[in-house]
Amino acid sequence: MADPAVAILLFQVAQSRNFIHDDLIPALSKELARRGVANQIFEATLPSIDAHDAGDTAALDALAAQVRGRFSVCVYARIWSEGIFQRLRALLPDVVWVHMGDPRMAFPGTTHALSSIQVPALEAIARAVAEGRAVDASVSQLPTVELTRAHAGVNLTRVTVGPQARPDRPAVVHGSAGC
Repeated sequence: MADPAVAILLFQVAQSRNFIHDDLIPALSKELARRGVANQIFEATLPSIDAHDAGDTAALDALAAQVRGRFSVCVYARIWSEGIFQRLRALLPDVVWVHMGDPRMAFPGTTHALSSIQVPALEAIARAVAEGRAVDASVSQLPTVELTRAHAGVNLTRVTVGPQARPDRPAVVHGSAGC
């Protein structure tokens, strides 16, 4: 039996004054670790909002190379382009894809769609996948967990390629409720 491990994927765009508010992702990561589920946050910086449509996929390829063979569950909370998601699915065909956030925002091909506070459900999915079991449909009925802002960058890996690499910065920024 393998230990459960989850890759949590974040995406930024290398445009000036652009940064997305992902403050509950570190809290999700911390809660998963507290429950004994190893996880790593990967932040990929794309050169533009339409990077996939423009054929610029080097950052996605680099991200997939870091995840491949290490994680069998990938969580995404926010991807603005179905093309980006489908490219990652093609690069990582054996991964179980979990959307955390508004389940209506999950792209076709997502294996499970959960609200961001359904951490016990994510834990159950990760354990089932690690053990080679089918995920029981009742996992979505598990109790939720209240997440609060928790900032820790110790398990954050920034995936940067080429000129879009940006200086190191905090993984989250507050005060941007309109993002």
